Amino acid sequence: MPLSNSIITLTTDFGVRDGFPAAMYGVILSVNPQVRIVDLCHAIHPGDIAHGAYILTTVAPYFPAGTIHLAIVDPGVGTKRHILVLRTQEQVFIAPDNGLLGYILQQNPDAEVRYLENPKLWLEKPSFTFHGRDIMAPAAARLAMGIPFSEVGPVANFWEPAPLPPMLKKEQYIQGYVIHIDHFGNLITNIPGEYTGTLTIRDHRIETRAQTFSDGTPGEPVMLVGSSGCLEIVVKEDSAANLLKVSVGDTVNLMVNKM
Repeated sequence: MPLSNSIITLTTDFGVRDGFPAAMYGVILSVNPQVRIVDLCHAIHPGDIAHGAYILTTVAPYFPAGTIHLAIVDPGVGTKRHILVLRTQEQVFIAPDNGLLGYILQQNPDAEVRYLENPKLWLEKPSFTFHGRDIMAPAAARLAMGIPFSEVGPVANFWEPAPLPPMLKKEQYIQGYVIHIDHFGNLITNIPGEYTGTLTIRDHRIETRAQTFSDGTPGEPVMLVGSSGCLEIVVKEDSAANLLKVSVGDTVNLMVNKM
């Protein structure tokens, strides 16, 4: 997996009002002027690890091999929490060890994971409150220059789990979760769209399966396969989250149709 002169993406909860993303740009380009930086998302809800983990895991696959993904949603910055560097067959991910890389690890159980503990890769005298700028950004820039992956630090044998567990399937019954609510109020689950049947969430029973967001009757929830490949609960011209009073983490049950 070539990393030299690769792309570095940034996913943070910093927003664009302050200069935090720009400071990371400056550090990365000072270390490696040849790298390309892409703002994946700076609108993660503040401190919302589940939101950041979902955005990262759904967008990263569309980037080319060799991309380095730098993710900062770090309410524990400056504490004893670790920083992880994860290498799959095609890409590298750097993030605090707080579950932010949990979904990536669920999808890549054979990934190589190390702790970012080599101070030679950092800026001198890193701040206690901005590890994204002082530790992770320069390390990402140096990885993009082609330093050996093993130089980041020792192999990690333990890390924090994903914000939500994977779906559970037992015979014709599937238990999943709402793992994300998008800008439109659509409820995105972690149940693959290949499964069909009757879906229940809270006190609501959903049997209608649509193909597009314009299908169905206003005010009535339906399910469809979203762009992530998983089942979504949507309401025509309305917010399913508001209508059904559902939050991220709520359980979704699917009774699968028998073949």
